[in-house]
Amino acid sequence: MNDLAEIINQAEADIHEYEALVVSADARVAAAQADAVAAREKLSEARIVLDWLHRRSQSQPVTAPPASQNGHSQQPVMRFGRPVPEVAKLDKCLEALEGLGGTATNKQISSRLLRDGFDLDPDHVRGLLKYASKKNPSPVTTETGSGLWRLVRAANGTAGGEG
Repeated sequence: MNDLAEIINQAEADIHEYEALVVSADARVAAAQADAVAAREKLSEARIVLDWLHRRSQSQPVTAPPASQNGHSQQPVMRFGRPVPEVAKLDKCLEALEGLGGTATNKQISSRLLRDGFDLDPDHVRGLLKYASKKNPSPVTTETGSGLWRLVRAANGTAGGEG
């Protein structure tokens, strides 16, 4: 009987050892699953950044500066360390608003600009038009909170009061 008691004790010890191994393995599985979730989130973020970079690179193609008459590259006019665009963003917004019949929302103007190959988000459009609305004479007006912009037409029918 003594041998049977030792075998039972050994079997119980084996069970405790295997239970500890199962608990340890389950903990490693949970940690691995948490690592996998974190890795998936980082992968998703990296894909978003890459997509954004691809869109940025497509909307602003890199071109060589035009050659001047003496054969050297002309440097673009710089202001505050950045090249000054040939057509100002505000002018583009006003042209898009004109193309939309003189009345449109920030989003409609942004969509029109994007269609025309000029990428400005609706918040940027709103900021530019809000700035323009405070100029004298103002080329645009809006009712506070409406989000709807209207071109101010001069007596001669041109937008912005200029002829």
